[in-house]
Amino acid sequence: MMSAILAAPILISAGVSVDVARIFTTRLAFQQAVDSAALAAAAKQASSGTVDSTLAQKFMSANAAGASATPINFSVDTDGTLVATATFQVKPLMMGIVGYKNIPVTVTSRATAVAVTKLDQVTLQITGAQGAYSKDIYFFTRSSSGAILSQTLVLKYRYNGSTKSYTPAIGGSTTLNVGDYASYGYRMDIYVDNTYKGKTTNVPIVTHYSDDADAAKWTRSSGSCADASGIQVQWEDGGDSNYMDFQYTQKCTQTSKKVTDVRLIR
Repeated sequence: MMSAILAAPILISAGVSVDVARIFTTRLAFQQAVDSAALAAAAKQASSGTVDSTLAQKFMSANAAGASATPINFSVDTDGTLVATATFQVKPLMMGIVGYKNIPVTVTSRATAVAVTKLDQVTLQITGAQGAYSKDIYFFTRSSSGAILSQTLVLKYRYNGSTKSYTPAIGGSTTLNVGDYASYGYRMDIYVDNTYKGKTTNVPIVTHYSDDADAAKWTRSSGSCADASGIQVQWEDGGDSNYMDFQYTQKCTQTSKKVTDVRLIR
């Protein structure tokens, strides 16, 4: 008789345990769905300034079965973090016997766009150039994969054994539009004419990039582009070691913020 009396509560207890485990598993699935919606909404907000709830809803529905009919709500914290909240109804198996037809499960996700300061323009002032070899100097930008996106000739230096010429003239300022980029720097093409006649054809060409792994061997710098006086840079072309073969000052004239990543906060 005792077994019969205890059987019902034992079965109900076991059923409730199964329901709780099921609710927990379902909640994890819905959490991932809301996370994906929050990331999509934060990225859209960062690029356009508005939250696209329709787009977010599609992401949520695609990442959890049963999520398509559940509305997702958005708010923005004081620090700009986007908060996504959705309440799902989970149907229990055994708990329905004791009156629980639906169990509400509320899921919240916070996401924010990460921005970095990037250059719109740089102002370049070439303060000196010399050396026994003629050379061309370029300002370049790269993509995140390292591919060259743009190259701009900023100095053509020529030496014919007795006279030197500079295009443009030393001392002037040039403002360059940087455009979209992952990194930027300078490239030096050195025409190694050991007759010292300034030949630029049929002679070896040595190329150095300011972002090469061993760039410290031929470049020196002080200051920062963001400083009021800019960054002062000196290059060596390999003829000697005085680091006076290309000298310039660079200032950042404008900055812009570009979203590079969207991350979950909690």
